[in-house]
Amino acid sequence: MNRNTVFNFLLFLALAAVVLGGWWYVENTFFPKPPVPTPAVPKPARESLLALTGGLPTTDKELTAWKSFYVPKLFDKPKPVVPPTPAAFYNTPLGKAYEARGDGEPPTAEQIAGLRAILDKYTDLEQQIAEA
Repeated sequence: MNRNTVFNFLLFLALAAVVLGGWWYVENTFFPKPPVPTPAVPKPARESLLALTGGLPTTDKELTAWKSFYVPKLFDKPKPVVPPTPAAFYNTPLGKAYEARGDGEPPTAEQIAGLRAILDKYTDLEQQIAEA
């Protein structure tokens, strides 16, 4: 670095400080910040609830005596989906025929499809069979 470069760098820093200071002065002098709005006073819970449900806010009725005309519709719980298990396959006539076949006899396409359905539900079972 020579003398001219150091002088230019210091001149740049001085000019940047003057510009930033001028910007700060103009912003605070000519563009004051808006006043902070005061938060609105919340309505009492009774009035809010009645207004949301369509009733008129009154002071002569108790909220516990007020009955809603809306009754929520209740749905039945969905039945859990039970995936096929190996025992379920072997208890079917197709599974019994698979067990009764002789050694070396290939399984039928239906038997393969039934076994594939079980293996698709239990991916870890297929990996364990491959490792064995």
